[in-house]
Amino acid sequence: EKISLASNNLIIALFSVNRDKIAIVIAVTKDLVTKFDAVKLVRIASEITDGKGGGGKKELAQAGGTNSKKINDAIDSLMAKIKELV
Repeated sequence: EKISLASNNLIIALFSVNRDKIAIVIAVTKDLVTKFDAVKLVRIASEITDGKGGGGKKELAQAGGTNSKKINDAIDSLMAKIKELV
């Protein structure tokens, strides 16, 4: 949160794997929330990694997943979605 408050023009995606569970966090700096919604982005990543849902705010959202082998696919899909919206 401190990074997103002190910066502009950033979208941050964090994936953490612990045993069979994935934690996904997406942060969008306030200057970009008119174009990008962290909740929508985190749901894309969660769905690809065999998770369900996800939630939060437009600038910070979290979700989970269960298939760590699909993290690279999730990153690729997030990048494609971001490029589409630019």
